[in-house]
Amino acid sequence: MTPSGRATLTIAQSAVVALALQLMTLFQEREVLPPPIAAVFLVVIFGGYILTCLMILNSEKTPFAHAGLFLTVSLPLLASLLTGFAIIYKHTGLIGPDCEKFDLSWSALYFSIITWTTVGYGDFRPTPASRPYAALEAIAGLIFMGLFIATLAHIGNTASRGKSTR
Repeated sequence: MTPSGRATLTIAQSAVVALALQLMTLFQEREVLPPPIAAVFLVVIFGGYILTCLMILNSEKTPFAHAGLFLTVSLPLLASLLTGFAIIYKHTGLIGPDCEKFDLSWSALYFSIITWTTVGYGDFRPTPASRPYAALEAIAGLIFMGLFIATLAHIGNTASRGKSTR
């Protein structure tokens, strides 16, 4: 395995460990990190993902094997970002269908996924304290999915061009 492949697998393993820790935090009752600090960590994780995508998009040749490595990094990072925002919503609160404040972990995770995909059913709403985080998550979801699809298409395109020129 190449050094870049080992580095990618190390990043993926780190993302899986971070996801496991976040899931444990989501289902605990006490606050581990204040929401603004958690948001900074999410922005750093997201920034690293953007740089990774831009490096792949700027490469002339990308072997098809990189698609597997890219997915190995992308999917745990996606889950980590969704869970991180869910932790923030759990501690800043949500307004449920009966105008009651919900702090349930599953409701926060559900709201995080709905916000990330910008579906917005309207059954849960952010409290005033969680509105900036919801806006940040919606923007991050649009950027992440756009880069994810563009990078996968680039890997497929450059890999197929490499096969046709042989």
